[in-house]
Amino acid sequence: MLFNSGITINDAECNEKLVQTRGATQVSIFCIIHLLKKQAAILNDPKVNSLINQLSNLVALFEDRMIDERQFLTEIQNYVVELDTYMKRKY
Repeated sequence: MLFNSGITINDAECNEKLVQTRGATQVSIFCIIHLLKKQAAILNDPKVNSLINQLSNLVALFEDRMIDERQFLTEIQNYVVELDTYMKRKY
């Protein structure tokens, strides 16, 4: 289950092969978060886990309509940039 969300995603519904065979607009944000959480678990890095959980929380807020589209996209971009910068420095 996604953090703070009622959405449940499993590996049969969302796996890397499925994501690679679909177009970008056909992949659920919940599926992307699910795959990010799986990769974060493999890395077992507290900073990565924290950023992925924050992304998951942001998706839940958006799903519950507690933030608007512009704020959602801005925040997603900020987290992705922070995650990318951290990953490049650390790994």
